[in-house]
Amino acid sequence: SVKLTVAAVQGSPFHNELQNLLSDVNDLQLEAGKKAEALAKGSVTDLHEVMLAQEEASVAFKLVLEMRNRIISAYQEIMRMPV
Repeated sequence: SVKLTVAAVQGSPFHNELQNLLSDVNDLQLEAGKKAEALAKGSVTDLHEVMLAQEEASVAFKLVLEMRNRIISAYQEIMRMPV
C-alpha cells in the first residue's frame, strides 16, 4: 500500500513542484558558493553582491526547511486521526 502511495506521489504535480523548488534552492546555494570563492580569489570585488547571494540562498533554504517541518507535522497529525 505504501509503495502504491509513493508511486502515485512521485508522478504528481506536487512532487514535480517540490523537485523544482529543491533544484532552485540548490542552484542558489551553488551560485552563492561560486561568488564567495570568486571573492576569495579576488576576481570579484563587490562584497555586497556576494553577501546578497549568500543571504538569498540562506532564506531559500530556511523556507524549504520550514515547508518540510510543516509537511511532517501535517503527516503526523493525519496519522493520529482515528479511522
